[in-house]
Amino acid sequence: MKTTPFWHDAAPPEAPSGTEAPAETEIAIAGSGFTGLNAARTLAEAGLRATVFETGAPGAGASTRNGGMIGWGHRIGIAKLARRYGEHRARAIMAEAKLSLDYTLGLIDGLEGETKYAQTGRFLGAGSRKHFEALAVWAKTEAAALDMNVEIVPKAEQRTHIGTDLYHGGLFFPRHGALHPALFHKALLRAARKAGAGIIDHCPIAAVTGGPGGWQITHAQGRTRARELIYAGNGYTGGGKSPFGPMARRLMPIPSYIVATERLGASRMSALLPRGGSIVETRSHHSYFRADPWGERLLYGGRASLNVLDGNLSARRLRDVMLSVF
Repeated sequence: MKTTPFWHDAAPPEAPSGTEAPAETEIAIAGSGFTGLNAARTLAEAGLRATVFETGAPGAGASTRNGGMIGWGHRIGIAKLARRYGEHRARAIMAEAKLSLDYTLGLIDGLEGETKYAQTGRFLGAGSRKHFEALAVWAKTEAAALDMNVEIVPKAEQRTHIGTDLYHGGLFFPRHGALHPALFHKALLRAARKAGAGIIDHCPIAAVTGGPGGWQITHAQGRTRARELIYAGNGYTGGGKSPFGPMARRLMPIPSYIVATERLGASRMSALLPRGGSIVETRSHHSYFRADPWGERLLYGGRASLNVLDGNLSARRLRDVMLSVF
């Protein structure tokens, strides 16, 4: 077994570039994942000086190590959002989610370099008959109101999507897709640099002082002054004692793990996933799985634990969950 990320085989992390941090920039960005790089690209294309600071190699966090599935709107409904934010704002949030998919697909089309994107569709498997009934009601009411393209798949038809009888039917989202996250990140990195953004890798931020209009960022190379500061590190805040301690109190990192099988062959993969789609489920395992972009392996992800686990232990746990499906 290899414990290095599968995605890094095709797009390995960059070696230290030695790029020097500027003494001053208009916008400093902490984090070089999808969010940080796309912010830098957009700002640089608008003529602003944007500088990204990254603790390690660009994209070394979740951006190059996730499941690579793209979609919107299948995890939460309007009713639940409305109870907290009101009906009008709930619908606005869901509309924004739909726009985010449109935006991302447009971004992929405009990038130079391969991303291995394909509109594979996504099947949401119901873990129980009760779950299926609730999903069917949601698809006929809320999904329809949001103009979301959803197909209800009864259990008798689910083997057209997945080679298992475990689920009790589910939903199919034809507009959803999948890509190679590390190749997508590589293309974004190239685009940000081409636009003129500075990418300062292997340069952890040690302290942040000041405020909007006048930030001072202390980092491994010294100090940089910035008019504005964007935090794009998601769960990688470093905890309450980090420079982003106030942000850390608003985030709860949740470990998620993925295992990749050996090469199974086209016929075997076709038997497991007849339409080559991505799969998620309503069970508490929160499994998400798909074929790799070459259709050779099964990539199986989920929450092996709410705590960080040793790679060998998490792999064994995920394998057990995978065998409960197949």
